Amino acid sequence: DDRSANFVPEKLENRFGDTLDQFYESMVVALMYKDSIWFRVQINEIESTPYFLVFYPNSTLLLTSPIKAAYKDIIFECFLFSLSAEKLTPLQLSGRDSHSIAELVLNRKSQGGFSAYRYNQV
Repeated sequence: DDRSANFVPEKLENRFGDTLDQFYESMVVALMYKDSIWFRVQINEIESTPYFLVFYPNSTLLLTSPIKAAYKDIIFECFLFSLSAEKLTPLQLSGRDSHSIAELVLNRKSQGGFSAYRYNQV
């Protein structure tokens, strides 16, 4: 499927890095870990802190470490462009286990019409 080709970490790393380089001198590294793709984004400036993004393919979920306000919108727009996507749901990456956080969010969102049963609303 053409859509799954978008989620090859090396290809996504290159697309995201090339797009981000149009705005800032940067370095992007991506690697697959379990069911997510982890990105380390370094904007090359004095005392720059790396940013981490965790993307779950076939979802709009993007967990992020705190990103400096000056870079946040550009990083998100470049990431969207790299995915050829229209929407992301960014969440603050915090806690000890990012996969547990993501699983909670993904399962909550997957309930759909059945959430009424979970909340005794039927």
